[in-house]
Amino acid sequence: MPTSLRLALVLLFAAALPLCAQRTVEQSRLRDNWRAGLFFDVAAPMRHGRGLRTTDFAPGLSFVRSLTPSYAMGLAFSASTASAPHAPASHTAFRATRLALVHEVNLNNLCGCYAGRADVFELLLTASVGWGHHLASNAEVRSRAHALVSRFGLVAAANLGRQREWMVFAEPFVAWDMGGRAYQPFFSANQGAAGVRVGVALRLPNSNGTRHFRLARLYDQVEVDALRAKIRD
Repeated sequence: MPTSLRLALVLLFAAALPLCAQRTVEQSRLRDNWRAGLFFDVAAPMRHGRGLRTTDFAPGLSFVRSLTPSYAMGLAFSASTASAPHAPASHTAFRATRLALVHEVNLNNLCGCYAGRADVFELLLTASVGWGHHLASNAEVRSRAHALVSRFGLVAAANLGRQREWMVFAEPFVAWDMGGRAYQPFFSANQGAAGVRVGVALRLPNSNGTRHFRLARLYDQVEVDALRAKIRD
């Protein structure tokens, strides 16, 4: 990239920072800025995969709350038809369940200016860690069929609707079942999987009638009206 172009991009970014820094949002209540979603995962082991026999199909649901326009946190629960490679046998339709604490970073709002509602297209980074349980049929195996699970992904989301309340997304991800020897957590390709999550989420109504953070007015309307009246006089 030419030096002149790099300098122009740096100056443009520096000029945009004060505009973004001047924007703030109103304080929200505990019931505000929640999102409920349904999703479906399709994943395959990084190693030792045997086609559909070891492909993981996992429906699930999530509840996420945005703490700021750039950061959100919530819970996701899923039940999968297949678990990690060499997982114990099970007599149930679902062979494993996972409950995870999810963290999201909205790259649009982190790197740009929040405009008072979601962009039509957004990118989000996600990271989660939680508890996984294998539904083994053998009692001895079932007593130790717990593991720490983790997951990292990149979400591409389209926000639809009059208030952009509907979020349709696709998320490529990598995940690990970090049981390991002596149940010590570790990252290993033998216990890892790669896949994609697709789903839809609904932003629930806030107490002020919106479905997003509302931009704050950094002035007193009474004082502004009094000043206008004085100017007219």
